[in-house]
Amino acid sequence: MTVPKELEVVQKLVDALGEKRFTSLIAELDQSSREKDQNQIYNEVFTDLEKNETLGKIMADKESPRARVLQDRAKEMIRDRIRAGGKYGPELRTSVAKDLAEFVDKFGAGSSSPTPIPGLGVGPSLSGIDAQADKKPERVPLTDDNYDERATQRLAHLVLQES
Repeated sequence: MTVPKELEVVQKLVDALGEKRFTSLIAELDQSSREKDQNQIYNEVFTDLEKNETLGKIMADKESPRARVLQDRAKEMIRDRIRAGGKYGPELRTSVAKDLAEFVDKFGAGSSSPTPIPGLGVGPSLSGIDAQADKKPERVPLTDDNYDERATQRLAHLVLQES
């Protein structure tokens, strides 16, 4: 039986490096490749967020706390949707940007007349009790009827805890 040339090359590498080092090297390459793919996906989504009329205002300063919270939320939404069986592509990116824009609009970011919050000044209308609680509101599945409300509570909690 003849051994394919590729297997001979692999066997020579294993012999030269040792089995442990070879396995470690393969794992490092795999991790590096995953991180590269993940960063590319995130950058594509962040570009979509910047193009959105509402989100573009927040994303203009990428280092601002608000932009970082929005980026983290986008990453979380992408991971959750892919884990739930969604396929990455333009449809997923568009839906994440749309959902985040709606999410931010609930805080009054897109409205012309912000609602005052007692003790915080002019801003979006929130229930201060839920948003300022020390304990994060619990997560619910994407399929849950209260997903939007719970996601809004989680973002409000994150934003108010950062300030």
